[in-house]
Amino acid sequence: MRRERDPLIVGRVVGDVLDPFNRSIALRVTYKSREVTNGCDFRPSAVVNQPRVTIGGDDLRVFYTLIMVDPYAPSPSDPTLREYLHWMVTDIPATTGTGFGQEIVCYEQPRPTVGIHRFVFVLFQQLGRQTVFAPCWCQNFRTRAFAEQYNLGLPVAAVYFNCQRESGEKMPRERDPLIVGRVVGDVLDPFNRSVALRVSYSSREVANGCEFRPSALVNQPRVAIGGDDLRVFYTLIMVDPDAPSPSDPSLREYLHWMVTDIPATTGTVFGQEVICYEPPRPTVGIHRFVFVLFQQLGRQTVFAPCWRQNFNTREFAEQYNLGLPVAAVYFNCQRESGCGGRRSYRRMVVSL
Repeated sequence: MRRERDPLIVGRVVGDVLDPFNRSIALRVTYKSREVTNGCDFRPSAVVNQPRVTIGGDDLRVFYTLIMVDPYAPSPSDPTLREYLHWMVTDIPATTGTGFGQEIVCYEQPRPTVGIHRFVFVLFQQLGRQTVFAPCWCQNFRTRAFAEQYNLGLPVAAVYFNCQRESGEKMPRERDPLIVGRVVGDVLDPFNRSVALRVSYSSREVANGCEFRPSALVNQPRVAIGGDDLRVFYTLIMVDPDAPSPSDPSLREYLHWMVTDIPATTGTVFGQEVICYEPPRPTVGIHRFVFVLFQQLGRQTVFAPCWRQNFNTREFAEQYNLGLPVAAVYFNCQRESGCGGRRSYRRMVVSL
């Protein structure tokens, strides 16, 4: 499977919870007769009881730890309890399942109250039997730190499902990629797309969740905007919500580009570039780079911010009465193997 199509990457499990890894053991998680597949939807009423979990392998002397976490607790837009630990079973022999292991953190059923949550099952191979012990609390659990504490290394398997509070309506089976990729949540509030937005690097168009190499992003893209009235103007923003690293986005959001006063039916070349384009150069992990389009109240009503780092798209839109976005698209990017030099995220004054 190509990396940009891996559902663990598209769904931000790799990034928010895990580092990239290669699956080496079969992991099957089933609630009643329905198997969990990456990105599928379950209602809370269907996940009341702990699932049946079976593990592959071929040597009963090899033991595994299974962890279940929610990286969006208590809400996707403000995950202050990230990660919330829902279940932990250790000492599971290969070729068996959780029924043969030690349940050291009892199963707590998912009960999300706000937004769409991901519930992630992660499997690690232990160094030996009785070498992994229960944490002291469930909230603010960190899978990476726990794995490092007990020398578990990278995961050998993982799978996740989505779940939200039941409202009597059937969940859509196909999920908006901006929601799956956490653009809605980390950067934007939910919105309805109302204007066409096309972003292209050379001859390749940006599609939600696709992957670009940094070497393909050196020059600013070609951006075309829809609409039907040249008297309507738009602002285009490009941000990185994963700077300097997805596991510690302390500079979220990093502003890479801003063009204002773009007339409808045209593109960025007809607007005012108030923040010059800075090519993506991620150094750690897989970053999302998000293009957001807003409709302005009028011409020359939006101005450049003073800083690139810790830019906040929501606050900027509120400051200039831009309302919700009219379009957005994002791509993934990570450091190319063998490329040299580290990017320096320093506090930068923007020239007006």
